[in-house]
Amino acid sequence: MPELAVRETEIKGLYEIGLDIRGDERGSFREVFQAAKLEALGLPSLGPVQWNIAENNRRGTLRGIHAEPWDKYVHMISGEAFAAIVDVRAESPTFGRVCTFTLGPGNALFLSRGLGNSYQVTSDGGVYGYLVNQHWSPDATYTLVSFRDPDLAIDWPLEPTDVSDKDLGHPPLRELFPGAFSSLEGQNQTAGSLSQREEQPTRRTDPTLHRGGQGTRVNGGGQRLRASIRINVPVTEDLSNR
Repeated sequence: MPELAVRETEIKGLYEIGLDIRGDERGSFREVFQAAKLEALGLPSLGPVQWNIAENNRRGTLRGIHAEPWDKYVHMISGEAFAAIVDVRAESPTFGRVCTFTLGPGNALFLSRGLGNSYQVTSDGGVYGYLVNQHWSPDATYTLVSFRDPDLAIDWPLEPTDVSDKDLGHPPLRELFPGAFSSLEGQNQTAGSLSQREEQPTRRTDPTLHRGGQGTRVNGGGQRLRASIRINVPVTEDLSNR
């Protein structure tokens, strides 16, 4: 039987949690969040004060990229999703780094405040739940980045179907932090500009976290997003960038 496991990723402050699922003829049970156990395994203290749920009706629904001013613990309550987490902290040594995951019943993610969160539902609908350690406020300041950013080059598994008008209008990271990009490119002159670097090879998680197709891919920025992507979006409301 798999055991609860915590692994810090290549991005500081981003953790993947492998969950212990117990099943019998009735179905299954899983303990998604247990503070004492997780902190003993190295997860930072969360202290959640709010629980949010996003119901996604269709396969291909995409939300992001949103960097929020609180820590976040995310889990797919039902269905599966492709998650892309971006380091948008300009002062971070891994600024511009992308880690991707398959989210399902067997894992969860902990995102430190300031990390960019995005996901696309890959099943026929999905329920995405998350705990946060600050109450939502209309005065909260977000960093909002285009999910089609050519520098990030996120390889979305599906052509997006449902995307909010807000998420379609976010700027690329380079436009938000030109100084940080200039510094990065100066450090990588021998490898060419950020948009010319090759994608890093696929990396898999610890076996205790790699169940049912779950794993991690890392993209340091490089290949451009597929030019064939076309967006056909109904008018929807993005509730406070959630």
